[in-house]
Amino acid sequence: MTIKLRILLIVLLLELAGYGILLAHNHHTSAQALTELRGKQIEALFAANLARIDAQTDLMERSARDLAVAGQHLFRQRPAELAVGEDAGSQALLTQHFDDFPAAIGGGLWYEPYAFSAEQRLFGPYAYRQQDRVVFSWELNSEDYNYPQQSWYLHALPADWPRDRPRPSKVYWTEPYFDEAGSKALMMTVDALMQDESGHLIGMATVDWSMEGMRRFVADMQVTPGSQSFLIDRQSGRFVNFSPDPEQVMQPARDYAWAAHALGSADSRKVGRQDTVDVQGQPHIAFYMSSKVGLIFGVLVPEAEFTAELQAMLRDKLLVGGLISLAFILLMMLMLNVLFRPFNRMLRSISHSIGHHPEDGRLQLTPLPAAGRNEFAPIIAALNEVYQEVEAYTLRLDTARRELEEGQDEIYRLNATLEAKVEERTAELETRNEQLRSTISELRAAQAQLVEAEKHLALNRLVTGVAHEINSPLGVAVTAQSLLDFKLREFRRHFEQQPLRRSELEEFLRICDETVLLLGNNLSRVADQVRSFRQISLDQSRELRRRFDVADYLRDVLLSLSGQLKQGGHEAELDCPEALVIDSYPGALSQIVTQLIGNSLLHGFQGQMQGRIRIGVRSLEDGGIELSYRDNGVGIPPEHLSQVFDPFFTTRRHEGSSGLGLHLIYTLVTRRLQGQVQCESRPGHGVRFVFVLPRLPAEAVEVKSESGLRAEPDGQPVR
Repeated sequence: MTIKLRILLIVLLLELAGYGILLAHNHHTSAQALTELRGKQIEALFAANLARIDAQTDLMERSARDLAVAGQHLFRQRPAELAVGEDAGSQALLTQHFDDFPAAIGGGLWYEPYAFSAEQRLFGPYAYRQQDRVVFSWELNSEDYNYPQQSWYLHALPADWPRDRPRPSKVYWTEPYFDEAGSKALMMTVDALMQDESGHLIGMATVDWSMEGMRRFVADMQVTPGSQSFLIDRQSGRFVNFSPDPEQVMQPARDYAWAAHALGSADSRKVGRQDTVDVQGQPHIAFYMSSKVGLIFGVLVPEAEFTAELQAMLRDKLLVGGLISLAFILLMMLMLNVLFRPFNRMLRSISHSIGHHPEDGRLQLTPLPAAGRNEFAPIIAALNEVYQEVEAYTLRLDTARRELEEGQDEIYRLNATLEAKVEERTAELETRNEQLRSTISELRAAQAQLVEAEKHLALNRLVTGVAHEINSPLGVAVTAQSLLDFKLREFRRHFEQQPLRRSELEEFLRICDETVLLLGNNLSRVADQVRSFRQISLDQSRELRRRFDVADYLRDVLLSLSGQLKQGGHEAELDCPEALVIDSYPGALSQIVTQLIGNSLLHGFQGQMQGRIRIGVRSLEDGGIELSYRDNGVGIPPEHLSQVFDPFFTTRRHEGSSGLGLHLIYTLVTRRLQGQVQCESRPGHGVRFVFVLPRLPAEAVEVKSESGLRAEPDGQPVR
């Protein structure tokens, strides 16, 4: 690419960048101005419509209150005996009221049962508009209709509300509903409560408002030619009007995400907006506002129509800007062609001044002729100086080449001596590798000794716990024996000095029975501890394979460790099916459980008043078992979880921990029992180990221990 073309390209890119920035700024400014203008137009439209809706609802509420006041006055002037059909002024009252208020389609006075007349349970005159006249009726004053149980009545005056206590509001609006009893039209009812002179609730006056006019009014709201309107009742959460799909009238509005958002955020003080609303597969913008009675009205404007003016403005600007850019590029090309002519002549002179010698092909530079007094004179002078320096460098390079050839000969001689040095260093490296292998062997032997020491340490902890458990019942047995000896000597003395009474003999026999029972219980405890400890210690020391009951064996292990658990106030729970017999290495299993409990006591229950351990065992289909161990201790941090089975890894080395406990467990599971182990933990939620121990081969496996014993197929040790 030539310099001229590069300059032209750079100018073009700079122009496009500047034009793009200017266009983006103008687009943003225009969009902002258009959005603000449209927003003000929509706010003005919604404010005017809200004023009309609120004015209509105020008229409805005022009409209901006036009718309630007239109903209270009619209640005070009621005769002592009155039957349905004797209007007592109610017909004239309702007819005149709705003649004067054509916005309502009907309404009535509905008194509490037996409130208007002690003989008549229901008293509810009703009037409704039929074409251009008001019709009075007692048809809804029947036991079949039973207006006190209608939803519009219970909405304002619930059945469980005490009638001697005022309600929070005097006026209540019902949800939109279809009038099943009369006009069958979609309507809302405003209920105004009535009270007697003492403040007791005696019923309500109702004014019915047809929603057809409101629906037509909302449907006529147009922001753009393609906009569509909607009307939602916040109280019921249902559509009252929905232009895109009229079948959605009185259906839940929350099925639409934008409608659910409008139900939660619509306000009567400002217009709400939600962008990117999907209506019948097309993106729309939703505008909405709420009236004071909870009717949310709004419009859905297609995004394409909302931004149509802005897109047209942008297209005009792009067209004009493109023509201007094209003209500017053509002008720049013409100017650059004129400006670059001296440079082209200079470049041709430079290219003709550089060549090669016809005999040896060496670089040959011809000095440039002087260009006169212009901008190229300094360049020509500088190039001539460069040519002179290049010729000098060429001579020095020839000299250096000859010296390099001589140096290569010297390198060949040095390579001969280098091979001898490499052989000498290789011999030294082999000697050091032999020393390193010896050191690794010694480290592995030391690690094996430490693992063995960890096994004996676990056994020592077991001995300490068992000794503590045995000491307590033995102490009780010794005390009981001393008491029995003392009572026996005292009884003998009484027997030799004087005749014994029956009560003294019975007391002595009672003490003997209790003491013997106490001795027997405590000695049995000692015997159980010694039996379980003997079996477990034999299994751990000899490492024999035999058949054993898993539940009984784990109970013995927990019994041997009960002293250590009780000292810290901790407890262990075993969940294992009975009669689960396996052929394996019980010593390895006891070492695993002992080491896990030791780890929980040492690391897991730090600062805990009471720890809980749960050991679960279940049988697998292949004949093996799955053993899970869980505690509720402090847990293991995530960064340490992958290293827990590594040898010598511990976070409490300063307290004397060797870091071999879990490594010993991993070795026993994977090598001795040929199983798998997995560790799960979260800080503050304890730790969980899962061991999968498969069924070992059925043939006899000879295992020699330090004591010289071996295991036969039946698991019995022999010499």
